[in-house]
Amino acid sequence: MRKIITLIFFISLLLITNNAFSQLDLDSLEKSCSSLIKYPFISDGQQYRALVIDGETAEFYYTFYGGAIYRLVACSTTGDKAPTFRIYDSNHKLIFSSDYYNNPRYWDFKFTSTIEAIIEAELPPSDQPSGIIILFIGFK
Repeated sequence: MRKIITLIFFISLLLITNNAFSQLDLDSLEKSCSSLIKYPFISDGQQYRALVIDGETAEFYYTFYGGAIYRLVACSTTGDKAPTFRIYDSNHKLIFSSDYYNNPRYWDFKFTSTIEAIIEAELPPSDQPSGIIILFIGFK
């Protein structure tokens, strides 16, 4: 009985430690990613996250206002490569695709009129079948 309790204790300790390290990794990724929204850009104050599994695509809805310049920053937990992101209008017409530009970590946009947009994001190719995608959006 004592061996079972000891085994349960060590397994619990391992799970708690692993979860703490995962949270630290996510926190450092968020800090690194959000650091790309800097003056003269102002963060919209939101953090857009999605858990993506086995080739799924994350979808985010956003209103871009005419006359403003936006910076969209994309990061993922799967490594150094940035996720692919695409911006569509409300009719699902492609406005921008980061894979046409070698998937940069961020891109600046200027909109002449206000649009309701759909932002789709996919994990970069890696050995991990799942991960978290994080988007930050700033404007000036």
